[in-house]
Amino acid sequence: MTSPASMQQVSVKTLVNFPVSSNCYILRKSGTNSCIIVDPACGPGDHIHEYLLKEKIIPQYIVLTHEHWDHISSVEYIRGQYKCKLIASRICSESICSPKKNLSVFYDQKGFACLPADIIIEDGYSSFSWDDLMIEFHATPGHSAGGICFSIGEKLFTGDTLMKEYKAFVKLPGGNKDELQRSIDLLFRKYDGDTDVFPGHGYPFKLKEANNLTIND
Repeated sequence: MTSPASMQQVSVKTLVNFPVSSNCYILRKSGTNSCIIVDPACGPGDHIHEYLLKEKIIPQYIVLTHEHWDHISSVEYIRGQYKCKLIASRICSESICSPKKNLSVFYDQKGFACLPADIIIEDGYSSFSWDDLMIEFHATPGHSAGGICFSIGEKLFTGDTLMKEYKAFVKLPGGNKDELQRSIDLLFRKYDGDTDVFPGHGYPFKLKEANNLTIND
């Protein structure tokens, strides 16, 4: 795990995406202009771009927690502006290339596609070094087939796999109740109850506050 000293180097800014109110997170190293963007989906991406310009920070990476359109719609805009690298699971990388698989076509009957990820997180457990900081990834299918969760120190980013204010949802294509339950169980085994959780929708919470989670099937 990341050392306590390194953990203090990362701050988290939440930007609420639209038209669906999913969360985009900006992970910034204190004292630097380097950041990671998680799940950018503010329409064309101007909202995120304006924030980055105001704060004078530059994204090195984009991380996708899963392939659904309400978490990815600004990916290509941000890639075009900053030439940053996209990190995703293999299934997520494949699915974002298809308006049907990323579900965007069902929103407006037109849809959109993204280019594949630059860095693929393989199934199971993987780690990635962001300079001196270690990011730990876990494959967490269930809400979608390509879901991943990741942590930096005591900060855990769960996408739509684990949310406090919303029931976990498995009705969309690629959803599976049993897989989601296994993914949730994995998070509770791997992380302490005082871990700060940053979900795909809603407000951050301590992991122990989600121990009565129900799955909406």
